[in-house]
Amino acid sequence: MLSRLLSRCNQLAKRSWQKSLLNRPITTSDSGGVLPNPAKMPFGLLKTIFVIGPFIFIGGIMSREGAAWLEDNEIFSPEDDD
Repeated sequence: MLSRLLSRCNQLAKRSWQKSLLNRPITTSDSGGVLPNPAKMPFGLLKTIFVIGPFIFIGGIMSREGAAWLEDNEIFSPEDDD
């Protein structure tokens, strides 16, 4: 019974390992030849700027408003640092 259970676990482990090999990106063909380079995304840098830019801007506004709130509520004032 135990040997049968261990055999079944071993078969399942082999299958999951084989599936992981099939899902990974490949760089060579079955014959061993190197595949061509993948297609490059056009305007990659421009898209990055359009995604990151607004978040940096919004983060700056949130920081400014947070600092103003802290100063209004006298939790932190730059004059208190001395």
